[in-house]
Amino acid sequence: MLSPFISNFSINIDKRGNSIMHSATTVSHKGLNLFGEMFYDENRIKHIPQNLEKYLTPIALATWILDDGNLNEKVNMRIASMGFTKEENYTLIDYLKRCYDLDSNIRYYNKKDKIYPLIVLNKENTQKLSDIIRPYVVNSMKYKLMSESSTTICQTS
Repeated sequence: MLSPFISNFSINIDKRGNSIMHSATTVSHKGLNLFGEMFYDENRIKHIPQNLEKYLTPIALATWILDDGNLNEKVNMRIASMGFTKEENYTLIDYLKRCYDLDSNIRYYNKKDKIYPLIVLNKENTQKLSDIIRPYVVNSMKYKLMSESSTTICQTS
């Protein structure tokens, strides 16, 4: 589906040898400039737009999770949010709550003597998030979701 927008595609083995990475270089398109301008100011400094709830649709949420989300121990969603300030992380948490009634918090991890924030959802909220975005997730990426909850499975008897 995206082939008209891809100028280069490559497959690489992870240096640890435990995964295969697919990379794509996409072409620029003026129609997408709006989104770049939403998240970056004139000095190319990243920020959270004030009207994000207008754009944080279930498919946009799914895209964010598929890019930056990680299902830890198959029960807790962790969202890599280190590109944003502490205050912006709290803004993102607020959007998740207001738009989807998802409760989350910030955890920090230390890597090479630098502290990074993560947005973390507990098991209950990870299940809720998984159920919200499931219709927009391709089969090869479903490993990032919890199994369907009994409330979302159609019961026939």
